[in-house]
Amino acid sequence: MRVAGWRGRVMRWGLVAAAGVASVSCAADATVLDGPMHDAARDYLRTVSDGGSPAAFYGTCGGTPDSDAHRVLTDEGTGFTVELTGSTESGGTGTVNATVTGRDGSPTAYAVDLRRENGTWVVCDMDTGNVELGGEG
Repeated sequence: MRVAGWRGRVMRWGLVAAAGVASVSCAADATVLDGPMHDAARDYLRTVSDGGSPAAFYGTCGGTPDSDAHRVLTDEGTGFTVELTGSTESGGTGTVNATVTGRDGSPTAYAVDLRRENGTWVVCDMDTGNVELGGEG
């Protein structure tokens, strides 16, 4: 059905704007950040937080693995908390943004780079700061 006049345009733009807001806010919704890539990043960070060895989470990463990526978390100490805040994926690679709150209580942004190898997501690198996600301002 076609709606004529300015009210129809306002209504259509209102729906488009509402849909845009919904998709941006979903990026931080924990239920959306629940898939194999997110599980790998979350489990990796929890293992490091618990003081365990993250070796099982690393892959070959196309010949450029960083099996010491977890050392970037050294200043956080063990027992830090993790909140996944967003992610991006393209083909067999992706990045998960996370906020880690360390023993001093201050939050720090991190980006965990992953790659799918033999059907499993593995950690390739990790750095401070978040990657910019498409659609977020």
